[in-house]
Amino acid sequence: MEKPKVLIFFNDWPVYPSGANCGGGETATISLAEAFAQRGFETIACGDLPNGETVVRGVQYWDFGQDYGVHRLRNRIQELGSYYAIAATLVHPFLVLGDDPQCLKKILINHSPGVNPSGLESSTVMHMVDHFVCVSEAQKEIVLARGDVPEERIHVIQNGFDPERFVYAGPENRDWNQLMYAGRLEYSKGIHLLLNAFLNLKQKFPRLSLDVYGDASFWPQLQEQIEDLQSSHPGLVFHGKVPQQEIATQLQRAGCLVFPSLSFESAGLSVLDAQASGCPVIASDVGGVREYLNPSAGVLVPDISHESLQSALERVLSNTDSLSEMSRKGALVREQTWDAVARSIAQLFSTPTARLSTDVPVAEDSSSSADHIIEVTQQSPVFMRSWRSNQFSVEQVLADHEVISAGSAISDTQLFELTPDTHGLVHLWKGLRLDAQDRKQEAYEEMKRAYSRRTKDDWQSLFYLTLISVDLEEIPEAKSYAQQLLNEFPDFPLKGDLERFVDKASLCLEARS
Repeated sequence: MEKPKVLIFFNDWPVYPSGANCGGGETATISLAEAFAQRGFETIACGDLPNGETVVRGVQYWDFGQDYGVHRLRNRIQELGSYYAIAATLVHPFLVLGDDPQCLKKILINHSPGVNPSGLESSTVMHMVDHFVCVSEAQKEIVLARGDVPEERIHVIQNGFDPERFVYAGPENRDWNQLMYAGRLEYSKGIHLLLNAFLNLKQKFPRLSLDVYGDASFWPQLQEQIEDLQSSHPGLVFHGKVPQQEIATQLQRAGCLVFPSLSFESAGLSVLDAQASGCPVIASDVGGVREYLNPSAGVLVPDISHESLQSALERVLSNTDSLSEMSRKGALVREQTWDAVARSIAQLFSTPTARLSTDVPVAEDSSSSADHIIEVTQQSPVFMRSWRSNQFSVEQVLADHEVISAGSAISDTQLFELTPDTHGLVHLWKGLRLDAQDRKQEAYEEMKRAYSRRTKDDWQSLFYLTLISVDLEEIPEAKSYAQQLLNEFPDFPLKGDLERFVDKASLCLEARS
């Protein structure tokens, strides 16, 4: 009997099936693919594979490249026969698949805290999928709060853990003075709060140590300080990006996992992995984290500050009996495995697609906008990186802007015929080209349109509104945009340059007047 086939698409981040990955979404998608393979499905996972195509733990990995070239896999997909399609966060693969009669169901699993990470409104996405899976109730509320989003196709299925990797270990052999962090090293993850709390607590608990696991490239300023921090603070060790097995081993003996995130978290995989391993958790109460943390297996910190985090850590470090009890209670989450997640998603394969309410309109230009955006991002990675600017360094994105400004990525005809997208990035790209052509006022208007549609984690339009306002001698506006940029992105790497630029322009204008 032929095995049922599951085709799973990663988002646009690099994927290392046997190695260390940057984000929880990649880790979750790998785990889900492996769970489907173990359940007897022929499982194919498609992603950006820097190390090439491979087969790992029963999963076939197909490479669509760094440019998210899903279209290049179309012929191979057509040879599969009938299949179920699952996409992680981004809906773009479904646009490539179109109305393929061999595709039995299209299921989107949203790992992003954003409302519309695909660049499309959730109400539009609902018309492109059979089922939309949120990984927490908190995430579902965010999606529904957007308004005009049909609820008929939304399901909440929590993430799981791998019981073969994250094996339960009780409190007996734990070092309660050993703190642990596992996640990307970036401002929004709150690693700086933990570092401050650790350095202060070290005075009261001299044996205290902190092991930090995660990719530091997302915060270059911190990355530059790591060597000095380690040498000047005994007990502080940065391990970098490591495979999941190394994290699992550490969770067997750590006294506490700290999850100090500042921003909305859809789930928090390390919170679940830690509990399953018997490691107590101290976590920020953000987004869906409280849905993943058994209150008897850890502590939720309601106020996001290093003082609150330090206070919570001090309380548990002063009462190791409470940590022992938390460790024992962690075993209660052992049923929440990736196999259970795969089973729940497989049930959607046979669940009829809910009819959408007739009073929910599809945006008039949504399909053509989506098609144009997919087409242009596949032509050149500079557009993809601009579209996903929060996942790349400011320096990289600015270098990509230079390519767009020069008109060497696509022709002016192609650029100016693009339909504006939900996030306003088409306006941004047009503004870059107009600015390079010295059409300042037109560029300014396009940037304002981009600004009006931007997502909260996108700095690009604010940056260029500052620069172009100076060119137009609108110094108060430039200062306003610059201040907003620095308020929203306090660690913006060009902060000093931007402030000096605006101040110098202001002085020059005063001198002329």
